[in-house]
Amino acid sequence: MDTQQNQEMLLRVLQRLEQNEERLVQVSRQLEQIVEGAAVDKAPPEVDTAEEPERTSRLTAFVTLSALLATIVMVVISLFQSKLDPGEAANFGMAAAFNRELVQNINYGQLYSQYRAYTDYLAHSELQNQLEQTLASTDAAAEENSALTEELAQSQRKAASSRLFFSMRYLNRDGSYDTERQLGEAWARAEQQTELDPQPYFLDADEQRSIGMQFIWLLLWLTVALCVYELVQYFNERRVAVRGTFVVAATLSMLLVILGIYLLA
Repeated sequence: MDTQQNQEMLLRVLQRLEQNEERLVQVSRQLEQIVEGAAVDKAPPEVDTAEEPERTSRLTAFVTLSALLATIVMVVISLFQSKLDPGEAANFGMAAAFNRELVQNINYGQLYSQYRAYTDYLAHSELQNQLEQTLASTDAAAEENSALTEELAQSQRKAASSRLFFSMRYLNRDGSYDTERQLGEAWARAEQQTELDPQPYFLDADEQRSIGMQFIWLLLWLTVALCVYELVQYFNERRVAVRGTFVVAATLSMLLVILGIYLLA
C-alpha cells in the first residue's frame, strides 16, 4: 500500500516537472520573439553604400581643385601688390611740392626786384618832369640853372638805369605795373620745364595705399578659405553634409575674393 502511494506521488511530481518545463520552454520562446522584434526595430535603415564612396571622392577632388585655385589667386594678388609703389608716387609729389615752393620764391623775388626798379624809375621820371618844368618856368641865375640842369641829367641817367631792370611789357596804359601778369607768365614758363603740381601724385599714392590694404583683406579671406579646405580633409568622410557646408562657404569666400581682384585690377 505504501509502495503504491509513493509511486503515485512520484508520478504527480514528474507531471508537475514536465508542466513546468513546458512553461519554461514557452516563456523562453516568448522572450526570444521579444528580443528579435526589438532588434528588428532598432536596426538602422539600409544605406546605399555604393554611392557614399563616390560622393566622398568627388568632394575630395573638388576640395583639392578649389585649394589649387585659391593658391593661384593668392599668387595673382601677390603680383598685383608687387606693382603697387605708393612710395615712388609720394616722392614725386614731394619733389613737385619742393619745385612749387622754389619757383614761387624765385618768381616773387624777381617780381620784388623788378618792381623796386619800377618804383625807382617812377621816382626819377617824376623828378625829371618837375626839373624840366622848373627850368622852363623860372628865370634863375646861370649858376642855379646849371645846378638844376646837372640834377636833371642825373635824374635822367638814374631813370634810364632803372629802366634796364624791369620789362616795359608789363606796364599798363595808365603807367601802372602789372604784377599778376608777370607772375602768371613766370609760372607758365616754369610749368613747361618742371612739375609743379604735387596733388595728383599724392592722390595716386593714397589710392595705391588704399588698394594695397584692400588686397591685404582679400589675402586674409583667401587664407581663411584655404584653412577651411585643409580642415575639411580631416573631417569624417561619412559627414558629407557637414563637409559640403564648409566647402560651399570657403568656395563662396574665394569667389568673392576673385570678384574683388577683378574690381580692383
